[in-house]
Amino acid sequence: MKTEVENNSRITELLKMPESIKLTDVDAYINGLPSDNMEVRERALLDLDTLFGKLQNHIQLLSLYLKQRHLLGNAVTTAPVDTGSNYTKQEIAVRYRVSIRTITNWIASGLQTTLIGGVMRISESALQEFIKNNRRRKYNWRSIART
Repeated sequence: MKTEVENNSRITELLKMPESIKLTDVDAYINGLPSDNMEVRERALLDLDTLFGKLQNHIQLLSLYLKQRHLLGNAVTTAPVDTGSNYTKQEIAVRYRVSIRTITNWIASGLQTTLIGGVMRISESALQEFIKNNRRRKYNWRSIART
């Protein structure tokens, strides 16, 4: 029980953190850096930027974890997931030694896809049917940069 209370107090402290870090405090820190040594000042600013980036990534990871495990738990677990016969674009690109852009072009040309758990998947049967129907077709894709 004590651990749960400690965890709850830690979470409560973390939830209050955005309110405790004020822009005026960050500005005061920056203004307190030595202005006579630009190299030290620039390094301190880069370190601060790196720290904020790591904090941002960590918060996004925590948010994603919360959504996947607790908020979307039922929606994600009820989706049919059969990884043996459904592939991602990346898996098919590796399998056929083509680029992911080629697979995207195949999808635009009629390769059937299914959304499973929010990820586009391609079934083995849809892939085989597409290959059978388009085996001799030559693709002449125009670059999207030229259009």
